[in-house]
Amino acid sequence: MRESIIKTPLLLLSRPVFSFTLNISNAIRILSAVVLVIASNALSYSQTAVYVSPSGKDSYPGTFRKPYASIERARAEARQNKHILNIYLKQGTYYLHAPVIFTAEDSRYDNAPLAIRAVSGEKVKVSGAVLLKLKWSSFKNGIWQARVERDMYFDQLFVNGKLQRMARYPNYNPK
Repeated sequence: MRESIIKTPLLLLSRPVFSFTLNISNAIRILSAVVLVIASNALSYSQTAVYVSPSGKDSYPGTFRKPYASIERARAEARQNKHILNIYLKQGTYYLHAPVIFTAEDSRYDNAPLAIRAVSGEKVKVSGAVLLKLKWSSFKNGIWQARVERDMYFDQLFVNGKLQRMARYPNYNPK
């Protein structure tokens, strides 16, 4: 079996300083080792992104095209990835069912940052409110009413982003 030989001069100011001889199989082994070292360093220090969208699904992989649906799911992913991580929120309103709590379990290796931010140029709202899907009907004298399906106590009602005066009992009279 014939082995190929690479003879490479090293240049300094356009003059050969010395040359070395390397057979192809050793060159491939060395090159593979160098690539492996570079790739492992790049993976351990590379920036990772996770995406979330109100129209996503928590069963998705959290990519730009298939984002998670909840900040909570992104936080759970962050607990698995202890390196640099950016959680990008796509445009929309995120309704939280409970507070998102970060603990020591969410700490990163080597003080790597964990950032939660909006996708550039997109408007994001994170809300502790509950979205009500109501069917409004006219009651009388300009009063509108809607049935709330579950037991819920609240002291503020917003309709299309505007705070509404709520009915008071018994028959509130401000005078």
